Amino acid sequence: MLTAKASRSEYIKAAVTLALGLCILGGFMVVLGGNWFWVKYDMYDIRFTAIKDLSRGRPVKYAGLDVGRVDAITLDLADPHYIQVKVAIKRGFPLFVGTVARIAQKGLVGDYYVLLELRGEPAEQLAPGGEIPAIATMDVQELAAKAGALLDDIKPKINEIADNIGALFTPENTAALKKALEGTPKLVEDLRLAANDFRQNWDALSHKGGKAAETLDASLKRMDKAVTTVEAELTKTLATKFEDLGIDTSQAITLTSDADGTVKVSGDHPDKDAIEKLFADTPALTEAFNALATNSATLKSMTARQSASLVRANGYAAYLTQMGSDASSGDFFYSYMNGVSTTSFQ
Repeated sequence: MLTAKASRSEYIKAAVTLALGLCILGGFMVVLGGNWFWVKYDMYDIRFTAIKDLSRGRPVKYAGLDVGRVDAITLDLADPHYIQVKVAIKRGFPLFVGTVARIAQKGLVGDYYVLLELRGEPAEQLAPGGEIPAIATMDVQELAAKAGALLDDIKPKINEIADNIGALFTPENTAALKKALEGTPKLVEDLRLAANDFRQNWDALSHKGGKAAETLDASLKRMDKAVTTVEAELTKTLATKFEDLGIDTSQAITLTSDADGTVKVSGDHPDKDAIEKLFADTPALTEAFNALATNSATLKSMTARQSASLVRANGYAAYLTQMGSDASSGDFFYSYMNGVSTTSFQ
């Protein structure tokens, strides 16, 4: 059994232990809360139009570095449109004129904090007590709200486009599409005329200045339009033919032609023989393909050297001569997959 003196001693020890524990706990709370009383700070002002869910004690970061904390948030009495946020920046950390502040968020649903960024080249250092300009940004919730409003605005237009697409692919239009092959020879002839006209004017253009660039651009545009039209009509015709023959278009079909103009399938394809037979049995398709290949090569050659530096250095005539001397390299390849076509040279 403890004596009165021993009991008093035990009570004193317990009280001291409890007080020490509370002091340590309080110290941890202060440190974890960011209130490092031994750190010196410089104060700066920021004026925001809205602070979202920012509160006192939240961190201030500079390019990801913790450089301070929010010290106070008050209404700007001089202009109530603004909220004045006073931030405490660690003394000695340099802030330059050109630094801006915005309110950022940790992740999608995290806490808000003040983020400092340097825009442009750094100027002189910002003096303590100065004001840091604020910029407005939208958080995820605001973006989602604006996106929802935008979708509501464009929904009628999307529905209209869907209705127009449905009207485009009516049975009548599909039947008309199957007859597109009948107009292929005329498109090929137009393409040839555009190419011949371009070649006839080439020599004259190479010795002219002034409006020669405009004339050249017009010729290139005419030829490019003709090539694009033939490619589009060839693609639509092939789509119809492939569907009629049951050819698998989920795998890429790459076409090229050999020296005598015979259209071949490059690489492996389960319907390779049927595709090559289609071109062999349809001379108009073969003619359209070869015309597209030849004039695509010509167009590529004519546009490959459009360099403004060459015009400035050697004159327009030298520029055109250089362009005319360059030939398109590689063989022409036409790739088709699920109604979409691309062309390339390899």
